[in-house]
Amino acid sequence: RGTLEAQLAEAQAKVAEMEDSSLVEEAEKRAASLQATLDETQQRASELEASRGTLEAQLGEATAKLADMQDSSVVEEAEKRAASMQATLDETQQRVLELETSRGTLEAQLAEAKEKVAEMQDHSAAEEAAACLQAKLEETLERVLELEASRGGLEAQLGEAQQKVAELQAQGQLQHGLADKIVFGNLDRSCLDLPMLLSGACDGADETFGDMALEHHHQFVHFLGPGDEQWASTKAKAEQRHGFEHIKQELLEGTEVSKAFDKAGESRVLGNQRTHDWEARVAEMAARRNFLQVRCADAVYVVGWRLEKGKDQFSGKRDIDPRSVPLLDVGGGTGWACQWYVD
Repeated sequence: RGTLEAQLAEAQAKVAEMEDSSLVEEAEKRAASLQATLDETQQRASELEASRGTLEAQLGEATAKLADMQDSSVVEEAEKRAASMQATLDETQQRVLELETSRGTLEAQLAEAKEKVAEMQDHSAAEEAAACLQAKLEETLERVLELEASRGGLEAQLGEAQQKVAELQAQGQLQHGLADKIVFGNLDRSCLDLPMLLSGACDGADETFGDMALEHHHQFVHFLGPGDEQWASTKAKAEQRHGFEHIKQELLEGTEVSKAFDKAGESRVLGNQRTHDWEARVAEMAARRNFLQVRCADAVYVVGWRLEKGKDQFSGKRDIDPRSVPLLDVGGGTGWACQWYVD
């Protein structure tokens, strides 16, 4: 028992010094060894109990023989034998009691050691979780630093974009009211940043002209009447919107534009084409805004379709009297722009 107690004390001291998972494992092995020793002691106690029963039977037998003995020497020897056996029996009983007491103490100490091992295992798990959280924190901090660096680049790009917007807004302020000045004839060309493209933002030629103006750093304006923006090209809306100038209906239907419209109509709408609704049919081609594109222009470049002899100017497909085809044989609203430039 003294040896077991010393070993248990040593195991407890080692448990107290444990700080990582490898020492915990060693403590568990030591506890298992103590458990095995305890089991062996219990087995020995059981064997001693059995031995005690045998000794008691032998003592009884010796006592019976003693009663039958007549020879004093035999009796004396038998008594000595009985006394020796009784001493051995008493010693065995005492040993059994001591082992029982020792077993209870060892069981309590073993339970305490197991509890300590479990606490250390929990502590090890907590340390592992803390290490995992630390790693995640470091990863998050690294990401924050990357975002901070990225923000600097984005701020620089934003500054460039804001400068570009300011430039475009300045251009728009110069162009604001351009339509009124063209219509009323009070345009001061010295205030314009020339060369300047005047167009209509439609698919095809208009958006391509706008691209060329941007590429060569020329100014440009796309004139749009009420509702015209819905027909503007996707590209022009995305990249050339800062050049849009919206024209009020009052200006397009005012005296100056109407006079020019009537004069061009005398050359464009002839014979049986001059029906009661011809003005509405021309309006569907957004023709009136085209007057603003050409009235003060130094040159006019158009991409359009040509009229065939005997075909109408609105669709280019319907048969009409050949004498009703206008002499300036460009169809659609583009043809009206050409007519106004000629006029």
